[in-house]
Amino acid sequence: MNAEIKFRTQLSGYNKEDVNNYIKENDIKYSAKLDEANKTIISLQDELNTIKTEYEFLLKSAVAEKSQAVDELNDLREKYESSQNDFKAQSDVIISMTDDLMAEKSQNEALRGKI
Repeated sequence: MNAEIKFRTQLSGYNKEDVNNYIKENDIKYSAKLDEANKTIISLQDELNTIKTEYEFLLKSAVAEKSQAVDELNDLREKYESSQNDFKAQSDVIISMTDDLMAEKSQNEALRGKI
């Protein structure tokens, strides 16, 4: 207890009015502190809900962006693979044409030797 608080004494104990006033004062003081703490709790809960809502929005946006990036990456992979296949096919054609050209060159040299 606070050392400054002194109750008047009576023959059979403390003065009832002093004790009741002390209890009322403390009840009012602690009720005000409790109300303030409850307001702070409500304010913090509101702030938490706001932050949670923003987080959920940002998370949904990030997931959508990731999904779009994955789709774009898959499209690029398909185009790359298609380009690789086209390149291989064209390389095969060039190799075939080179082989044909070399065969023709050999025939031309053989004909030139005969002529």
